[in-house]
Formats: sequence, structure tokens, C-alpha cells
Amino acid sequence: MHSKFKDPRRVEYSGAGFHGSQADLFEEKKESGLEKAQSKIGMVTSLMKQNLGNMLNSNAQLGDIENQSVKLAGTAQRFREHSQQLERQSRCRNLQKLACLAVFLSVFVLVLYYFSPTEIEQ
Repeated sequence: MHSKFKDPRRVEYSGAGFHGSQADLFEEKKESGLEKAQSKIGMVTSLMKQNLGNMLNSNAQLGDIENQSVKLAGTAQRFREHSQQLERQSRCRNLQKLACLAVFLSVFVLVLYYFSPTEIEQ
């Protein structure tokens, strides 16, 4: 089954064979297709520019985050060192208290022994 009308997409425009309004219509379609393509190119270009801007902002934010994490790591290291120093000082104080208590108890036992009444002989 053949149709009377040819598919305009399959017809190549050479300028010959088109008369009047047919040629104008084809040129309009050609221009509107070009305008559509230019419009799409413009949209894609603007999206690419936005994406590039977003990427640059993201890189700047990543740099800031990296700097903050380096600072935080340094602060954490200083905190660790300080807490270890405080722990050592606390152990020394506890050891000193324990030594004082041992000396006090030793002296107390010696005093009790020295001043205790002697056993009575039977």
C-alpha cells in the first residue's frame, strides 16, 4: 500500500522541485530545528557552567573541611598528651598519699609496740 504523500523527513532539499509555500515551510522547519538545537546547546552550556561553579564551591568547602579536620586532629593530639600527663600526675599523688599512709601506719604500729604494756610474768 503506497501513500500519496511522501515522508518529508526522507526528502532531501536541493531547492529544486519545491514551489512557493513548500520551500518556505521547509526553510522554517530547518530554522526552527536550528533554533531548537541552539536552545538545547545554550541550556547544556548553562548547566555545565552551573555544575562547574558547584564543583569549584565543593572543592573550596572540601578544602575548608580538610583544614578543620587537620586542626581538630592537632587538638585531639594535644588533648591526649595533656590527659596522659594529668593521669601520671594523679598516679604520683595517689602513690605519695599511699606512701604517707604506709609511713603513718608504720609509725603508729611502732608507737603502739613501744608503749604497749609488757607481758606479766606468772
